[in-house]
Amino acid sequence: MRSSFSRLLLGLLVLGLVAAIVPWADAQKRGGTLTIVRPTDPVSLDPNLETTAPGAWVYFNMLEGLLTLDEKMQVKPALAASYEVMSPTRVRFKLRPNVKFHDGTPFNAEAVKFVFERQLNDKGPYYATGTYPYVKGFLGNVAGVEVLDPTTVQIKLKAPLTPFLQYLAHQSLFMFSPESLKKWGKDVVKHPVGTGPFKLESWEPGVRVVLARNDAYWGGAPKIRQEIYVPIF
Repeated sequence: MRSSFSRLLLGLLVLGLVAAIVPWADAQKRGGTLTIVRPTDPVSLDPNLETTAPGAWVYFNMLEGLLTLDEKMQVKPALAASYEVMSPTRVRFKLRPNVKFHDGTPFNAEAVKFVFERQLNDKGPYYATGTYPYVKGFLGNVAGVEVLDPTTVQIKLKAPLTPFLQYLAHQSLFMFSPESLKKWGKDVVKHPVGTGPFKLESWEPGVRVVLARNDAYWGGAPKIRQEIYVPIF
């Protein structure tokens, strides 16, 4: 008798759980808002200045790199559709065509060159003072960036560097709109413009960061309509 009652109770609990999950799954299918509670607020949303969790958790949804790492830590194409190691000191990247930044400007070889040269030239007008050490280390062996055509860019190294492709998958080297940097200057830390599945809707420091779905995302628009990051102090 007790065993039958236990099985009945377990069955009811399972049914209740299924009933709770199905509407949630259905809501995710239709779209909705995902609220994420975090221990702290971002310091900056400029990947050259902030690579720690508070900032990266947010801009990982908005910005992307030429390459990425899969679950086995293997290098995979991202904004670069493919790449070819031409020599120990030369890597050529074929970029995904028709990709645009959230501000509508094109992602192309000139944009890649701009993003890298921003940090290669510490005397330039757009250099991020206070650059995270990772960036200087990752780009320290870069001799130059050459545009071959609108969707082809080549990076030359000063000397062979085995982990260079892994470096390019790091969030500190994510791509962002050159026009956004020209527009916002040092305030770009609050106005990141990338190519990712979400784009910045608003950021109230200490209150919330709101991301909106990028319906024009090259990889297909995400099902969730909005993400909200709420810090807990």
